[in-house]
Amino acid sequence: MDFFTHQQQARRQSALLVALFSSAVLAIVAATYFSLCVISPVASPAESEFHNRTGQTIARDARIRWWQPELIYIATGISVFIIGLGSLYKIAQLRGGGSVVATALGGTLVSEDLDPDPHIKQLLNIVEEMSLASGIAVPPVFVMRNESSINAFAAGDTPNNAVIGVSQGAVDSLSRDELQGVIAHEYSHILNGDMRTNIRMMGVLHGILLIAIIGFYLIRFAAYAGSGSRNKNNPTVYLIMLGAAAVVIGSVGLFFARIIKASLSRQREFLADASAVQFTRNPDGIANALNKIRVNAIGSRIKNPEAEVASHLFFGNARGASFFSLFSTHPPLEERIRRISPILAGKLGGKSGPQTIPTGILREDVARVSSLHRESGNSARLDADKRSEPVVASGRELHLAPLRTSAVERLALDSFDSLLISAAHHGYTARFIVAAILFSTDGSIRKQQLELVEKYLGTAAKNETLQQHERVSKCSRLQRMQLLDICHASLMSLSISQVKAMQRLCSALVAADGQIELFEFMVERVLTYRMNEHSDLQIHRRGGTYKSYRTSKEAIGTVLSAIAHASGLSSEICEANFNVAMRQYFPNGREYKILGRSALTLHQVGAAMDQLAGTSLLIKEKIIDSAILLVGSDQKTTMQEMELIRALSATLALPTPAVPEFVT
Repeated sequence: MDFFTHQQQARRQSALLVALFSSAVLAIVAATYFSLCVISPVASPAESEFHNRTGQTIARDARIRWWQPELIYIATGISVFIIGLGSLYKIAQLRGGGSVVATALGGTLVSEDLDPDPHIKQLLNIVEEMSLASGIAVPPVFVMRNESSINAFAAGDTPNNAVIGVSQGAVDSLSRDELQGVIAHEYSHILNGDMRTNIRMMGVLHGILLIAIIGFYLIRFAAYAGSGSRNKNNPTVYLIMLGAAAVVIGSVGLFFARIIKASLSRQREFLADASAVQFTRNPDGIANALNKIRVNAIGSRIKNPEAEVASHLFFGNARGASFFSLFSTHPPLEERIRRISPILAGKLGGKSGPQTIPTGILREDVARVSSLHRESGNSARLDADKRSEPVVASGRELHLAPLRTSAVERLALDSFDSLLISAAHHGYTARFIVAAILFSTDGSIRKQQLELVEKYLGTAAKNETLQQHERVSKCSRLQRMQLLDICHASLMSLSISQVKAMQRLCSALVAADGQIELFEFMVERVLTYRMNEHSDLQIHRRGGTYKSYRTSKEAIGTVLSAIAHASGLSSEICEANFNVAMRQYFPNGREYKILGRSALTLHQVGAAMDQLAGTSLLIKEKIIDSAILLVGSDQKTTMQEMELIRALSATLALPTPAVPEFVT
């Protein structure tokens, strides 16, 4: 998985989106103009007749005039105003993150305490496993209760405000392996950076479709208002005509909207399918899920009317089969299965009944999946005989492998105290876990921290936090990092006042002993940047603002100097590694000089990371590449390197990269 390569592809797709959107606007303006030309003689009867001197009414030439320059300006103004207003409104609405999309699609936030259904618990466990494996904070999970088809989606601007949505049909009818394959497919969209393009596309498409929506509402209103009137001069007749014209114009927008979605979505689905195999090491899962959609009477069709605008987000075709493949947002199911297993594709029959792919058939074709990865720019190796082993990546892709290379970091969920994991699933108690993670080992300082918990969270929180501290104290520092990821979905469900109180508490806990350690620095930074993307907080990072290496030179040098020294190697080796990284990844890399250990403070490093958060994706790519080269120089990862990498990734709004073998 190459996050940055796919981000560059997303930028090219954005350029294509602009071109197609411009074409759609021009087509809508033309349709509006011709509609006005047709309507104008009917809407202005005074111009089509006049009275002669005898008082007789004589008809003028009421033929349609196709060239009316004044109508061009009117058509352009009306079209651009409606499309622009609709797009800007939708984009502003979607700034709340993936939860806004999930709610609009009829999704309901689920958790173990609110829903005892074992299928829901299984779904949540799968999402947590995939999050810990991929370096993404556990996202909130929504279930579309009214959808009996098999489908799922991922939505959000960044990995920090992403959500996973699953239809009730998928929850009920898919096995654990099949559901894991579907969720892995959606995680690949998060890691590939597809979500931001998808969100932008939803905003753009809403503006294009708004004219048709207005037309339908006008017709419905006119039919209701004029149902009791028999007057031939009833103004509702004109409303119906205007509504019909809007629907015709809107159909042009619908045509272009479907072409836009299809042109940007289909190839990404092939990549996500292949990535899901790499994620799970189990091609049987996603292939069986695709086959169940194929034989299911409902398939993957979503009934919610918002699915028209959001159909490109889904695992399967949310609008059902399209007569013209040109309009389909997803490749044919048979083709998707064939890409994973040509042997299986030849054995599949018709829709005579549910079929399950025999275990092992797809494994024969894992080598073909590897070639598919290479075609997609993904050369990570798949081992068919060692499905439980981590993916071994090499070269530049080491930090982008979907599963970390360190077996120690991929701790199983059952290695945690069950009561601790249960508490992490609740917004109320997740706060106490986070506070306990920051507690000092010094009893006197911990006493002060308990008083701070009482001050910010209330009296009852003091005892609750003390109970969680007893469990958290048994966890390693690495497990505490993972607890932050597990608590993320619960923390994002808090109210705005609770989020702000939590942020103030974390800062106070870190400052309680008058000094800051690297672990505290990492925890505070991860929590701050993640919770800043809460849907109600509306603190949005500056993305891609600064594109000059020169303006960021000092900040880059500071952060990478800290990572170089975190290896614990000698100053000479750290400097040599630093120089190699700078010369390999940055223009004029010889100008960068490593800072000495004594010259670095966490305050400086934090300020430098904040500055780099506003740089372009290209600069962020070079920073992450350099950081991984430094960490991997000795093929080992220290705790200090791990903590700095996590803090840097959270600041840059990127998934936590994979690292070489972890050592304490």
